[in-house]
Amino acid sequence: MYVVAATVLQWIDKRVVEALKASLADRTVVQYSSQVTQFLLFVLWAYGSAPFLPVTDQVLCQYLVWQSMTVDPKNLGTYLSAIRNFHLALGLPWVDIRDRYRVGWCLKGLRRLVSSQVCRKLPITPELLVKMRLCASIEWEDPRMIVLWAAMLLAFFTMSRKDNFSVEKIDALNARQHLTRGDVKIMRSSVLCSFRRSKSNQLNERVHKVLALAMPGKILDPKLAVERAFSLSPHARSSDPAFMIPSTKGLVPLTHYVFVGGLKHCLRAIGVDASLYSGHSFRRGGATYAHRLGVDPMLIKRMGDWRSDAYMLYIDHHTPEGLVCLPAAMTQSCAALG
Repeated sequence: MYVVAATVLQWIDKRVVEALKASLADRTVVQYSSQVTQFLLFVLWAYGSAPFLPVTDQVLCQYLVWQSMTVDPKNLGTYLSAIRNFHLALGLPWVDIRDRYRVGWCLKGLRRLVSSQVCRKLPITPELLVKMRLCASIEWEDPRMIVLWAAMLLAFFTMSRKDNFSVEKIDALNARQHLTRGDVKIMRSSVLCSFRRSKSNQLNERVHKVLALAMPGKILDPKLAVERAFSLSPHARSSDPAFMIPSTKGLVPLTHYVFVGGLKHCLRAIGVDASLYSGHSFRRGGATYAHRLGVDPMLIKRMGDWRSDAYMLYIDHHTPEGLVCLPAAMTQSCAALG
C-alpha cells in the first residue's frame, strides 16, 4: 500500500514540477532568466560575497539606476518582476513594489530623468504591398518568396502576430501555438484561419477565427497567395506548419528571421527605409487600414483579438483621413448652428 502511495506521489511531484514550469510562457522564462543573471552579476560586482538576499530597497534602487544606463526606464518594471519571481521560486520573502515606496519613487524619477519618446514601427499599408509585388527586382517566383507573400497577406488581413504563423527556430514548432496547415482552410471565396493561442490567449481558452476574403484577379488576393504557397507542399499533414519553404533539407517552417528578413529585403527593393518596419507592422497596418475605412473600433478589437484597449496604441491616427475627420465633423456641426 505504502509502495503504491510513494509511486503515485512521485508521479504527482513530477506533475507539480511540470505545472510550475508551465505557469510562465517560454519567452517569459527566457527573459526572466536573462534578467536574473544580470541582477546577480551586478550584486556580485557591487558587494562581492556579502549576503544580499532577500534584496533591500537600496540595492534595488542601485540596480535600477545601473540598468537605466542601457535600458529604457519604462521597461525596468519587467526587471523587477524577474527579481520578484526569483525570490518566490527560492521561497524567500518578497515585499511588493507598491509597498517599496523608495523603489517606486526611484523608478518614477528615472522615467522622468531619462524620458524617451515611444518609437513604434510603422504600419504596412496596401499601397506598400502593391508596390512590393510589382517590383521587378524581387523574384516573386522563387518558392521562398511565394510562401513569404502568402504569409504577409494573411498577416495583414487577419491583423495577426508573426509568432502565430512563423516559428522562432526551425525545430521550435508548437502546434498549440503556431498556425498549422489544418488551421488554415481554403474555402470557395475566402481563407479561414483558426488561431488557437496568442499573446492574449496563452492558455488556449478559445479559438479565434478570422476570414480573409478572396479578391479574384487582384494583386492582393490572399486566397490565391495561400493556394500557391500550399501547392509547394501538397502532402503536408494537418499538424505541419501552415507555411513551409522547400530547401535542400526538405520542407522547413517559415521562421521569424526569414519572414522579417524577407520583408526588409522587399522594402529596400522599393527604396523604403526597412529599419522603420518590423514583423509587427502587418498587425498594426491591418488595424490602421481598417480604422481609415471607418470600421467600428470594437470590430477591429475583436478581429485583432485584443482583450484590452491596447489596440488603440497600434493604430496610426496620423493618416490624412484621420487628421481631417474630427476637424471636419466639428466644423460641419458648428456650421449647422448658423
